Amino acid sequence: MKPAFLIIVLFLITQFLGLYVGTRYLQAIEIGIASPALENPESIQTSLYLFGYIIVTTIGILFLIRFKRSAIRFLEAFVIFTASWLTFDLILPLEVWYFSLGFFLALALTAWKMFRPNILNQDIAAIVSGAGVGALLGAS
Repeated sequence: MKPAFLIIVLFLITQFLGLYVGTRYLQAIEIGIASPALENPESIQTSLYLFGYIIVTTIGILFLIRFKRSAIRFLEAFVIFTASWLTFDLILPLEVWYFSLGFFLALALTAWKMFRPNILNQDIAAIVSGAGVGALLGAS
């Protein structure tokens, strides 16, 4: 399979999963189960705040890469876990014991990606977490 075709397929999978998760997230907001990440998305101040937050976070990550490279793996695991937890919770809203099923699936995906790294794990983690982050920001 050609690499360009594979990249396009992975991109489309991420986009369709993100649209589905975003739709579910908007439904949860309308029902009152969830709240949007940004309270007033039409406000200029909110856009500037989000832009500033992205710039400060990017600078922080660049400093981590330069001076404390080992912290990047922890940060990556944290982002994959939280974003995939959101995705799995919206796709499979079930509870096991006192936790959601999405919590356990996100934990398994993060552990699989961190302890058995290969291209397949990276792609699956990127698709699931990318869909969650996209849905969160898109719905807000």
